[in-house]
Amino acid sequence: MSTAFKQDEVFPLIFALIVKASNGSIRYLTQQQIATLLRVCHPKYVSTAAESSKLAPGRMATNMVAWFSQKFTLGTNCYQLKLERTKLGRTWAYRSVQLAASAPKRGNT
Repeated sequence: MSTAFKQDEVFPLIFALIVKASNGSIRYLTQQQIATLLRVCHPKYVSTAAESSKLAPGRMATNMVAWFSQKFTLGTNCYQLKLERTKLGRTWAYRSVQLAASAPKRGNT
């Protein structure tokens, strides 16, 4: 059985979406927000993978992000050192380490 998508194809897409959506802010993106961005920004890739698995595109995008998150938990995600992760409610959320470090601090100025 072949897989519907490949880690080395989808992980760079997910990483780039997180970095772009962070856009210099300290905002974290939830897994659902990332899945929505993946569907919107890469509809052909998600649809092709969804069709081969007989899943809805939304479900496929969610599965892709869940796999990204699972590899992060296992310590085998190649973007581990470039992202920060925190728990927001019951889901993981991500932001770029570089962008978070360069964002202005809030407080008394």
